[in-house]
Amino acid sequence: MKRIFLFFLLISYIAHSQSVQIDTLKLRQDYENLISNLEKNYVYFKQKDVDLDCIKSYYSNKIGEIKNQTEALLIFEYLLDEFYDSHLHLKSNNNFSYRLYSPVYVSASQNEYIISSYWKDQLNNKIDINLINAKILTFNGVAFNQLIENFPTHCQNKNNIEVKGWIANKVLAGRRNESRIITVKTVKGDIKTLDIDKLTLRKDSTLLSYKIIDDIGIIRINNSLSERKTKRAFKKALNDLKDTNGILLDLRNTVDGGSTNIANPIVGHFTAKKQPFQKYKNSKTEFVDHIKPIDPKYDKPLIVLVGRWTGSMGEGMASGIDGSGIGKVIGTEMQKLAGATKDYNFTYLTYKYQAPYIEVLHISGLPREKFVPKVEVICDDSNEDEFLKEGIRMIKQLTSH
Repeated sequence: MKRIFLFFLLISYIAHSQSVQIDTLKLRQDYENLISNLEKNYVYFKQKDVDLDCIKSYYSNKIGEIKNQTEALLIFEYLLDEFYDSHLHLKSNNNFSYRLYSPVYVSASQNEYIISSYWKDQLNNKIDINLINAKILTFNGVAFNQLIENFPTHCQNKNNIEVKGWIANKVLAGRRNESRIITVKTVKGDIKTLDIDKLTLRKDSTLLSYKIIDDIGIIRINNSLSERKTKRAFKKALNDLKDTNGILLDLRNTVDGGSTNIANPIVGHFTAKKQPFQKYKNSKTEFVDHIKPIDPKYDKPLIVLVGRWTGSMGEGMASGIDGSGIGKVIGTEMQKLAGATKDYNFTYLTYKYQAPYIEVLHISGLPREKFVPKVEVICDDSNEDEFLKEGIRMIKQLTSH
């Protein structure tokens, strides 16, 4: 009965949002203010391969065709998608919106899309398909290449490999009202089908979890780098692990980012002195962020685990720890979320949008989103946690001398 009620509630919401008339003059003002704000404050505006004249012409015409709130939200969503930046998006969605990410990640070449990672360490399911390095053939029965071409942006250069890869992963994320069934060809040549929606993510009930393996402390942040209580929980964990031979800090589930007010004090437990951590820069300012010591102090080896679902603040922690030499980072490329964001209001629309307004850099000057761990962990289809295994091996090696 509850499901039936929620279903009709959703239908009623969609019907209402599609029936509410839009004031086109007000909508156009919001559109013009958005474009103006992006030109002034979106820190990566000039770095993107976008056709601004096309965007202004196409979306200006589209504004006049919008009839209801559902269409208004989607047209602004597609406009921001033109910049192929997962840190630039609306702070609202509807049933037709694309999700922000998928538990499967694909890498693009010229005409092929290869699965390079899936969120194995956070999945409840065991996948019985050899997904790593499998080629995606179809999505919901449609050729995957065709869906790249059909993606609802109008002005993107879809021959740009970076753009193609970004779109491919938006397609895999899928619209909220559609299924996500992919057909793949494995490296052995087998044709297999996977329903992404049947991959359920573990829902952690605590801010972080920790344990000891072979006298090594393992602390996993459970996507809680925006929660103030995480600092206190981390301090308690570190006190409980003070007699271990080293710490593995697992940042592979920080997909929603967080705050430096949470992350920096966590890192502060691993340094005895104030030191440079990372840089920030835009057209108006440039400064160096520092890490300060925090008690209790932990002075044994620190290894940080990162993966494709290490996002934003997790990426900043990893690149900062690497740049400062506080610890060693191992894993894969991360989410590659560029810059630090702030929220902006529309004048008339009731929701907000977020945009990067300042670049975040490794202390060497390398953009945070381009930082890759020096020690790479190769993702595989085994039931083992290859990241954890390598981290434990490294700490044992560091403490054996």
